[in-house]
Amino acid sequence: MDAKKQRKANFSDVEVKVLVDAVGTSYKILYGKFSPCLTNNMRTMAWESVTEKVDGYLSRCWCWIAVFDGHVVEAAATFDDPYTF
Repeated sequence: MDAKKQRKANFSDVEVKVLVDAVGTSYKILYGKFSPCLTNNMRTMAWESVTEKVDGYLSRCWCWIAVFDGHVVEAAATFDDPYTF
């Protein structure tokens, strides 16, 4: 039997941290129960804010991809990266 190819992750570790932080700041709005105080418009605006934060981080990134010993290696970094590892 052929071994299945392992899928590449959709997000890097740093991108996941940015996404989790962005969702965490608006968690009650994004996942709260609708009420007169929490409307669909508010939730839509909160998701747009999350999108802007993630896109803002990605626009400051530089990335490179290389093949080393048959494996794809990726790297991404920014000069002002709060998630440096």
